[in-house]
Amino acid sequence: MTLNLADAVERKAATAVKQQSAAWLLATVTAVGTGGTVDITTATGPVQGVRRLRAYRQPQVGDTVKVARNPAGNWVVVGSLATGDPGWQSLTLASGFSWNGGPTDPFPQCRLTDDGLLQLSGIVKGAATSGATTQIATLPSGVSTSLWIRGVAMTSIVANHAGVGISPTGAVNIYPTTTHSASTWVQLDGVMGRSR
Repeated sequence: MTLNLADAVERKAATAVKQQSAAWLLATVTAVGTGGTVDITTATGPVQGVRRLRAYRQPQVGDTVKVARNPAGNWVVVGSLATGDPGWQSLTLASGFSWNGGPTDPFPQCRLTDDGLLQLSGIVKGAATSGATTQIATLPSGVSTSLWIRGVAMTSIVANHAGVGISPTGAVNIYPTTTHSASTWVQLDGVMGRSR
């Protein structure tokens, strides 16, 4: 056996041992399959059809994930790593709209959780016409949705509410059932939905 062949056999054996031993490691999702599976690539090579845990609900190509492997060669994707702080970020308010509140009222903000939930919070005031779409804000850079999110918000007009819609373009709109004056406020807390 030549030295090059011996080295190649040794490398192949070492890779096989690594792939068959129990461990956890990081991987990148390369494809999302049906039936709860994803394809991944690891430092030891690609693996296809790996089942994911139920908690990893929104797999995306490019996600960095933690995977586990047992000695029998079974793989499981435990979940994705956080891509940033899911803390609250300020909305950019549209012209004619402003924050309404005191020191204990939240500024108009949003956050995107690791499992893909987009949430709004805060109080916005400004004029809007009944039956019309009025943009009140824009999502901050780095927060987005590929799906429409719709909800209902309370307003300062007695017995009134307004529809709220967050579009995939990042626009936050209201759809009032009664015309709002410049001093009418809309409470955004509770408006949330799946973003992807």
